[in-house]
Amino acid sequence: MDYGNRRISKFDPSGTFILSFGIRKDGFQGFVSPTGIAARNGRIYAADSLLKQIFIFDRNGAYLGPLLHESLSSPESLRCLSDGKLLAVDGNRILLIDPETAIIRELGSMGRSGNVRITGAEMDMNGNVLAADFNNGEVAILTRIDDMASGLFVEITRIVTDDFPLVSVELEVTDRLRRPVAGLDQRNFLLSEGGQAVSEQNLISSYYRSENTDLSILLERSPATLPYRDDFITAIRDIDAAGALVSVISAGEQPMRENPAASGATQAARLTAVARGSTEAFSSRWRFDLGLRLAATDLLAGEKKRAVVFVGAGLAPGASSSLGSFEQYSLSELAAYLSNNNIVFYAVMLGSGVPGGDIRYLCEETGGRYLSLYREEGITGEIRSLREKSSGVYVLNYRSHLPTDFGREYLPLEAEVYLMERSGRDSTGYFPPLE
Repeated sequence: MDYGNRRISKFDPSGTFILSFGIRKDGFQGFVSPTGIAARNGRIYAADSLLKQIFIFDRNGAYLGPLLHESLSSPESLRCLSDGKLLAVDGNRILLIDPETAIIRELGSMGRSGNVRITGAEMDMNGNVLAADFNNGEVAILTRIDDMASGLFVEITRIVTDDFPLVSVELEVTDRLRRPVAGLDQRNFLLSEGGQAVSEQNLISSYYRSENTDLSILLERSPATLPYRDDFITAIRDIDAAGALVSVISAGEQPMRENPAASGATQAARLTAVARGSTEAFSSRWRFDLGLRLAATDLLAGEKKRAVVFVGAGLAPGASSSLGSFEQYSLSELAAYLSNNNIVFYAVMLGSGVPGGDIRYLCEETGGRYLSLYREEGITGEIRSLREKSSGVYVLNYRSHLPTDFGREYLPLEAEVYLMERSGRDSTGYFPPLE
């Protein structure tokens, strides 16, 4: 943003000037006071504080029209969020703007406009808004009232006593909507045994920092995908480049695990053989529900950032569903199984197929996306973004001093988590190793 020259300038990664835009032409009145800029999906959003508008340009600077030309008093900062919405500062207000519909939602405000001037805002991984107040020289944190009132949900998911009396505890922290709470450290946790704080408590790992991801591929083996056997090869190779491949499931009449690890062949050759499959594997009675359950189960013992990537033909003309019948597991049961185990669902569409409502539902419920295999930017980058997904799983350890009665005593364990006036608690217990 080139404020002094009332324009936007574009440079390549090495700093070489490419072009500038923002002067009066092609139906655009020209910037007066450009104060905010954000870019996403080939579109540039620019705010002008004096004109009180947000304008849209393409990546080459061509003017596409106004996003907002009313309801603003002094827009100054724009930020693109991961869901595609814009976080905007407007005087003393912080707004959430949907660029597709231009619908505005006010997230909060900070005092009277004469005393406060917010010059920038960002949303952290837990949905809190950090706002920079220029006039008062401070950064304020804004949290939703509903979140403050509901507290945190804490679940102890695993206790490991192999090195007893050193005990390891895995627990998950989420908010009221079961969204992961990330960014916690040692100070946010308190472990206790029977009401007494444990000794030597340490935070060992925080999975939100991890960039390791596990992927399981689910291939639609229906007659509709038989013409796309070569496209399956492209899809599997692109997915394999996005993360660690745990399994490949062929969803035929009887779903089965493919074996990409056959000896005497390169990885590319093995994946090619798996992708094409045998003609007999394709059946009009293919089972999506069993295949998805199998693909998801293969991920449970691996990384906490994980996804099932479904590759299929999508919705045929006149069809009401792209996934056939759900004989053993319903669509809602499958969505719950994925969500409860923090498994993201991606769908890659072959040919000219489009995702049906069932695919869209699974993507929305798990935080995934549906993609065309043939899109210009490819599918690897989108699936690789899984490594940036927030995680609320933490591992701590401590040294137990409770009497064990030679391994026959049931030992209690409580975990409490505190964050910004919110808290949550879970309790359980375990039997130590026999002595």
